[in-house]
Amino acid sequence: MLTNYIEKDIKRKCLICDFLLKNKHTNLDEIAEYMGTSRVTVRSDIHALNEELAGLMVIQMKECADNWVYRCQLQNGATERKVLYKLYDNSMFLKCVAFFVTNVEECKFTDFMDAYFISHSHAYRLKHKVEAFLREIDLTLNNNRITGKEYRVRYLIALLQAEYGVRIYPLLDSEKKLIDDFMATLNLRINIDVLAHNAEGHAYFRSLISMVFKRDIPTSAIILDEQCQKYIESSRFLDMVRKSSKETLEKGLDQEFSYNDYLYLMLIYYSTNFSIIDASMKKVELEQFNELILQNEDLQSLIDLFEEYFGEEVVNHSLFRAALCYFLKKTLFNLQGLIPSNERLLDKKYQPLYLVVKSVLERWNEASGRRTLLIDSHINYLTIHLYPLIYKWNNPVQICIFSFNLINFESCKFQVEQELGRKVKVNEAMFHSVEELNEVLAESSEPTIVLCHPNCEMELKEAVQGTIIPISLAFFDRDLEDLENAIQSLRIKEHEKRLAYLRG
Repeated sequence: MLTNYIEKDIKRKCLICDFLLKNKHTNLDEIAEYMGTSRVTVRSDIHALNEELAGLMVIQMKECADNWVYRCQLQNGATERKVLYKLYDNSMFLKCVAFFVTNVEECKFTDFMDAYFISHSHAYRLKHKVEAFLREIDLTLNNNRITGKEYRVRYLIALLQAEYGVRIYPLLDSEKKLIDDFMATLNLRINIDVLAHNAEGHAYFRSLISMVFKRDIPTSAIILDEQCQKYIESSRFLDMVRKSSKETLEKGLDQEFSYNDYLYLMLIYYSTNFSIIDASMKKVELEQFNELILQNEDLQSLIDLFEEYFGEEVVNHSLFRAALCYFLKKTLFNLQGLIPSNERLLDKKYQPLYLVVKSVLERWNEASGRRTLLIDSHINYLTIHLYPLIYKWNNPVQICIFSFNLINFESCKFQVEQELGRKVKVNEAMFHSVEELNEVLAESSEPTIVLCHPNCEMELKEAVQGTIIPISLAFFDRDLEDLENAIQSLRIKEHEKRLAYLRG
């Protein structure tokens, strides 16, 4: 959400960087299509990026026909996060938020204007944008200082530090080690060294925990919402977190945490998607969450809505339950907009399903009587995890084999069933006349793929309504790939028809 308030040109450059780093070889048309912008804008941005990110990243360009091919490489040990930090460092909006969140002495706003040599009108436009953002995350601006519930202010600071590179409370190596030791005692399977360099969200997690000893605020100020506190206090993990904290953080810092501090540490675990508990405990958490759903009429109504749209099998699947658990924890604790979210553009193949998921959540929002802030990235998260489940429960695609030779028919049937299993349902009949085949296709309401010898392909395409795939006698890997692609294409068409029906 915070990203939406950042200057458009900076946000656009960050998205282009993300795309280039994720797709090592790409071209101008692909980037322009992904960004939904013109080729001229993309070319201009890429030239600017090469200058702005000199020493961190280089984008090599090569003209190819009427297109440009791009290859992106990080330089001098730079990481993707460092590249983004460099771009975010140009954002006056982020600088304005940082000024308000660190303005403990309640200095005048003119101090900010003077520090960055910006005009009165520009400065107040920034201030109004900050106020609009703060309203969305349940914080306010009083005397040029961001105020509100202490734990929410902490989440905002951690977001600024970890996601946007705004340095507010730098961590010493010894402090990082203390936090990592705290994590390691809770989850013996964690490899801290690997985690620190590779795990997305690790810096944010560290930053949140560091607020326990970095923020000079009385622990009594850390008061959670009632529903949030009840949920955390019912957790079987609270004693584990308290014990680990005493053995690591409190011992290393030579200070004693309060009960509210332990609740805050638990909130960090529950509200982020970064597990401090052994992965085997995830089952326990899901059980606890399912109990909460059964006890809460409002949450149960959301499950019922998803079941109405997607069916019982999808809704009861562990993957959907885990994704919904992650989504609803943000809702329960009302921390949307304060938790890092993937602001990348959603792949176009998910778009039809995204619209349905969003529609379900909006219907729930209207019926529940309590307005829930719906963040695009969280809807995307649910969409991506629902996508394979919907395909999983699709009916198998019907396969007909057109052949003049029984041996070839049996061989092809065996290969298809062996390789594709439940994805297909092969017709037991061997078809060797167009009339026979058309009779069966006319009687069937299901989409059908017809496999045939390459010599028959043109004849069948002219006489048969359906998808025709030529298959060689040896049934090579490329034949299987063609068949897989045809099945996927049919499923997408059926899937989109279903989604269109659901949207009304």
